[in-house]
Amino acid sequence: MIHASDRLIKESLEQQGLTVEVVVLPDYLFDSDRTLDELESALKSPHLRFMYRTIPDIKFAAVVQGIDPDDWLECFHILNDRNNGIDYLGIPMLTSYLFGSRYEALKKISKRVTKKCHLLGVWKGTQLDELRKEREFDFVVGIDTSKPVKLAVKGRTLEQWTSLTKDRDFIDRKHNSIDLELLRANCEGFVEICEGKDGAR
Repeated sequence: MIHASDRLIKESLEQQGLTVEVVVLPDYLFDSDRTLDELESALKSPHLRFMYRTIPDIKFAAVVQGIDPDDWLECFHILNDRNNGIDYLGIPMLTSYLFGSRYEALKKISKRVTKKCHLLGVWKGTQLDELRKEREFDFVVGIDTSKPVKLAVKGRTLEQWTSLTKDRDFIDRKHNSIDLELLRANCEGFVEICEGKDGAR
């Protein structure tokens, strides 16, 4: 049985050519207790039940948080449980503060992880070689960053990866004169790096 409002959402998404595949649930920086409490509430909420009816194949991601390495690993173990309704784990760049690098956090969980992981964010100084190292873990399925797009907007290639400065107004400005070929090349090149197809070792 499909409710009228469910059908409306589905039709609206289809008309725009959009699909929702993964929803990232709430998290709180460095706060595992609040993150886990909010996740429990979200998973029991009528909104998520509504989403399941509307988009039956929807998947859910939870971001691992913690104040120190032990706290973060405890949060990971709880979210890593196969029976908790979480399909993906988000591993934020902020784990670098806890483990020295996100790569070290990935190493710590590599023998126990049961779910695919999505890496959240990169920092201004993050080198492409660091991302190449992170992608070596077979449970890593993607890296979330707008950097390839921002580089193209400034007329720069992936080779100029660390040349960007902070630009807090980026989203608020219009960007009409973008080299679409450069944008495509940057995005495709980044995907190749994430998939280990760029030939670099």
